[in-house]
Amino acid sequence: MGVFRKRTIGALAAILGLVVCLALLTSCQGDALDAQEACPEPILRAVSLGPNITETIFALGQGHCLVGVSDFDNFPSEARALPRVGGYVNPNLERLLALRPDLILLHGKHEKVDTFCRDKGIRVVHVAMESLSSVFSAITQLGEVFQCPQRAARLCRNIGEDLGALRKKVSVYQRPRVFVCLWRSSAGLSGLGTAGKGSYVGELLEAAGGGSIFEDVAVPYPEVSKESLIKRKPEIILELRPGEEVSHEQKRALISDWQVLRTVPAVQSGRIHILTDDFLLVPGPRMGLAVRAIAQALHPEMDGDE
Repeated sequence: MGVFRKRTIGALAAILGLVVCLALLTSCQGDALDAQEACPEPILRAVSLGPNITETIFALGQGHCLVGVSDFDNFPSEARALPRVGGYVNPNLERLLALRPDLILLHGKHEKVDTFCRDKGIRVVHVAMESLSSVFSAITQLGEVFQCPQRAARLCRNIGEDLGALRKKVSVYQRPRVFVCLWRSSAGLSGLGTAGKGSYVGELLEAAGGGSIFEDVAVPYPEVSKESLIKRKPEIILELRPGEEVSHEQKRALISDWQVLRTVPAVQSGRIHILTDDFLLVPGPRMGLAVRAIAQALHPEMDGDE
């Protein structure tokens, strides 16, 4: 849980684990539905413990099956009206049981929830959505669970075509060196968190036509120092604050914080961007939008080429 400890259960919890759980999910990568998880009967009452899982279920046209979601599920708007059962880290099992679910869907393995559901005879499906490729696998998996494989195939095809078009569009531009700030201290630039090798954020950045200056670091989400930024000389700084309401004045203040690194090329050129879209760190159906938002920050000339 050290990945997003600065803003984990706040703004970044809205992306559930999107990076909170991304590190946890690596142990579950490649998992398929086992016999316990198969759901041959129609799903009448399902509970999702992940914003990206909930979003995918709605994208598959199966939102009517949901009777409960995690505390951080806000998309689509219909999800906001559903009962809340806590988060991935602190699920409210009593509230969950009161919803009389037939099925629980959650990220990776969760010993507490798994044991609870086994004791209560509730079916469980474990979903891994921690990378671009695993999102497609998860959509296919959920299409099987909710008995809508054709919709799942169509959704995967649409997302794949969108990403392919974006990759082609940015391929004509020079690939800048980028520092992605995922968290930092509330005042100043200490405790900087970023994207390393094998991270979902790193994949988004690559698809958007950029490269993380820490892509050689084996830890997916390392904490780095100001000195390392000075040494690695990023050409662009992206500070991601998904789901946060940041006024124009607040953005100016956030950008001003970076002026202490006046020798860094990104600061010298003023190429510092504060991105607040709620989908930025949610591996799911809207990841094409995340790539597009990042690409537009990296390559502002792209809009003129539309």
